Amino acid sequence: RQEYNAAHPFVPKPAPPPQETEAEAEAEAVEPEKVEEVHAEPAVEEAPKAPKPEKPVEISTYNGSETDKYKWSQDVHDVTVQIDLPQGTKSRDLFVEFKVKHIKVALKKDLANPLLVGELPERIRPEAS
Repeated sequence: RQEYNAAHPFVPKPAPPPQETEAEAEAEAVEPEKVEEVHAEPAVEEAPKAPKPEKPVEISTYNGSETDKYKWSQDVHDVTVQIDLPQGTKSRDLFVEFKVKHIKVALKKDLANPLLVGELPERIRPEAS
């Protein structure tokens, strides 16, 4: 490639590296570094930002259905139920009961008004639920 470039005058030649003049070299050697003073300001604590509420993941009801209270889906081995819960509900706030042909889900503070209750069309193994 270098032979080709040398033989063809229209190929751009690389620019030579810039050279310092003696005056510039002396100016750099004599000029002291400028140091800026930095004054520390007291740290201001910001209030922790509340996490943005995440949009709940919607289950597919392709092989299931949807009601005004819950959605459900199933495959060969499992049934998945998705219930809308009040904002801030933790798992420890829920009462969940599985029996051989019965299901009940309620808030512990309001057991009289379950979120989901009913008989199941087939038998289940509650210990596997």
